[in-house]
Amino acid sequence: MITFNKIALSGAPNARDLGGYETTDGRRIKPKRLLRSGELSRTTEEDRRILTEEYNLKTVIDFRTDTERLDKPEIGIPGVEFIHLPIIDESTLGITREKPAEREMFGDLFGELSKKNQSPEEYMASVYQSICTTDFSLKQYGTFFDILLNQTDGAVLWHCSAGKDRVGLGTALLLLALDVPREIIIEDYLFTGTCLQAEIDAAASLLAPRMPDVDTASLVQCLLGVRRSYIDTLFDTISRTEKPVSEFLRDTVNLDKQKILDLKKLYLENK
Repeated sequence: MITFNKIALSGAPNARDLGGYETTDGRRIKPKRLLRSGELSRTTEEDRRILTEEYNLKTVIDFRTDTERLDKPEIGIPGVEFIHLPIIDESTLGITREKPAEREMFGDLFGELSKKNQSPEEYMASVYQSICTTDFSLKQYGTFFDILLNQTDGAVLWHCSAGKDRVGLGTALLLLALDVPREIIIEDYLFTGTCLQAEIDAAASLLAPRMPDVDTASLVQCLLGVRRSYIDTLFDTISRTEKPVSEFLRDTVNLDKQKILDLKKLYLENK
């Protein structure tokens, strides 16, 4: 078991600090440097005070699409740089929640899946596979690492909408680069389900009257929750290349050996 450093933000239930995670050589990630989260549009003034005063937040990286950002704009924080870095394009269905009403999005998505005779699980697997292999997404993750390499002071926070898929994969790639064991990477990913369960239950309750013939609880849990099989898509993709992790990172997100060493110097405590 690992200790999850959840950040107590009332408007961002999936915010947490990766500090303290142990690497394969016994080092630990520095606290208050690497923060993952869902969207920040609902954060309160007190939430933002916590991020700036207690975590010394300097940079926010927004993985969302343009449409998502228009629907739920960022709230500016004095002294913090905001960088827009969309991981997927807006044609990807469902994950972006591009519909103005979430229940309409689910209805449209379920209709599309029914036409294709595709299960929600198969759909999510295809989304993860796409992000892991699409040139656009991998290039954007490469830029994400370049930003981290230039973050010499304070904390950097990256987020998407819920903080589970795009953030989940980006965080997994980062933890791999820092030599965090796979078991810890998986536990960190799955903890998102605990953080988001109240929102998942609320979404299912909202959707149920609109889709009486569908097991909405299972549908929403599948689409908005996390499963080990989702994050295993990344590890399966690496395995299929038959390359060491370091070579996979070099060839996909442009993280060569020197960049990996620099990341470790910036974000790992000394032995």
